[in-house]
Amino acid sequence: MAQPTYDININQNATFKFSAQLTDVSGSPLDITSWSFSGSVKQQAIDPDPPLLFFTTSVDLTQSIVNMALMPHQTTLLNQPQYVYDFIAVNRAVTPEEVYRILQGKIKVSLGITDAPPDAP
Repeated sequence: MAQPTYDININQNATFKFSAQLTDVSGSPLDITSWSFSGSVKQQAIDPDPPLLFFTTSVDLTQSIVNMALMPHQTTLLNQPQYVYDFIAVNRAVTPEEVYRILQGKIKVSLGITDAPPDAP
C-alpha cells in the first residue's frame, strides 16, 4: 500500500475534519473490519515523541472510510505556519499485524484572530 502525500490547510481555533476512503489497487473498498487507525501532528517529523496533537478517528465500515478530526481546543495549539502529519493503519486480521502509513503531508496553518465564543448560559 503506497503512502500518498497530501498537504492540508487547517484554520487555527476551528474544527478540522477530513475523510479518506481506503481502496485496493482495483478501486474496490478494502475490508477494514479488523483495522485500527491513528494520526498525529508534529512541528517537524524529527521532533521527539509525544506528538503535539492526535487526530480523533472514526470509521464507516460499510464504505471503508476513515474520518479524522481536530477540535478547536486542539487547533488552537497550532501557532506556527507549518506542521507535518501522518496517519497509520494497523491490520489486526493477520499475524503478524501489518502496519501501513496511509497518508502523510504538510499542514499549512491559517492563524486565527478570533477564538470560539464561550457557551451561552
